[in-house]
Amino acid sequence: MVPQTALRKQLTCLKSAGVCRVGQAVDPGLAAAVLAEADAAAAALQELPVEELQQQLAPIHSASLRHDLPLSLTSAARGALVQAVQRLGPLLQGAMGKSNVQSLRLVEFGAVTSHPGAEAQTWHADVDLVGEDEGAAQICCIFVALHDVEKDMGPTEVLPGTHHYAFHQTVSRAAGPKGRSQRRPSIRGGPRPCSVQPRHVGATAYRLAPHRLKLLTLRRGEAVVMDAASFHRGGANDSSSRRTLLHFAVMDGDGARPPSSFTYTIVSKARSPFLSLADLSPSASTGCPHASAIEVVSDHSMGSQRTLEEEHEAGDEIDRPLISTINTTQVMGSKKRTREEDHEAGDEKKK
Repeated sequence: MVPQTALRKQLTCLKSAGVCRVGQAVDPGLAAAVLAEADAAAAALQELPVEELQQQLAPIHSASLRHDLPLSLTSAARGALVQAVQRLGPLLQGAMGKSNVQSLRLVEFGAVTSHPGAEAQTWHADVDLVGEDEGAAQICCIFVALHDVEKDMGPTEVLPGTHHYAFHQTVSRAAGPKGRSQRRPSIRGGPRPCSVQPRHVGATAYRLAPHRLKLLTLRRGEAVVMDAASFHRGGANDSSSRRTLLHFAVMDGDGARPPSSFTYTIVSKARSPFLSLADLSPSASTGCPHASAIEVVSDHSMGSQRTLEEEHEAGDEIDRPLISTINTTQVMGSKKRTREEDHEAGDEKKK
């Protein structure tokens, strides 16, 4: 149990900055077991046809040389999740104004990996606070290091203080009419929601951010709790090693409508609408009775046809979630970049 003094400091940090680095959320041995399972699952996907493999990967910004793999609730994965919820529960309760952490809903669960050579993502927030998602339910994201994450491995970077409505409103106005437009699906006709912010919105957020970026290096098992409205990105992986984080997200389950800008890669169809953390309590079975009900969202419409101008703009905003981020023989041996990636890299260097 976190001492009350430390808990108050963490809660103050999370509420004011939108991000808080916490201590050991998962035991190192358990984190290593989850990493081994995530690596094995990713390796198994290499044998799948391109179309089927794309269905297995979650949407992700700047997908070249990185992938986000939804995880099944195996014994190790479920154990890590329960342990993290137990240890971070008081902080999540305080941040989301809940009297009991088990009233929260699990809305995302997976392992995100950046391969050597992956460039920094565009700055983005997982939830918009202006437009149609104004007043929607709050979501908190938790990242757990499955191994030590050093500076050259592209740790998560967060812009503190960017999770407030006033900041999102300022960015929207400064970005102009395009910045105030609704997000668009990154893949026309795809099976899952993957809405993305235009690159210039992230650049505007970086320029207007009230504080310098926070670089989140971690030891194995340590965690970061972040408000999903915070602008952040995965850094450039300049090392020779993969960087993998366990990530999950929880949402206020007391009736507020879910924000449409979030991805919801993990849901339960056996329970409406999302899996409750109460179902993962230590008193529950040590097995995983709901594992078969945990799956990628597939019942959200991705929209229909887009104009050529919208296609071009969407291409500038995000890379498609390439299955070649897992297939190392196709991508990791190639350092060529697309014209859009060159443009994106130029935008980042100008900062």
